[in-house]
Amino acid sequence: MFVEDLTAFFNPDEFADLATLAGVDVVGFFDKDHVVDASGFGSAATRPAFTTAASAVPSSFAGLGLVHDQVSYRVTNIDPHGSDRAVTVLLLELA
Repeated sequence: MFVEDLTAFFNPDEFADLATLAGVDVVGFFDKDHVVDASGFGSAATRPAFTTAASAVPSSFAGLGLVHDQVSYRVTNIDPHGSDRAVTVLLLELA
């Protein structure tokens, strides 16, 4: 199995953002207008999301708090289209 090293992408000195997930510092990418399938019938909506290494996300993620740029969010779900074994997209709402 090929495992890609994503360290270069998750570098806050380059492109990545810093955030706090459930009180723990995490590195990833914040997207205030992440596109999600709103209904399952091909319509879309946007909502805030944070993409991070899957290893940084606890298995029980729903309801966890995420703080980015001093704004508090709550994790509501994972975007299944953005999830793979290495990266997880956390869908957020304002807390």
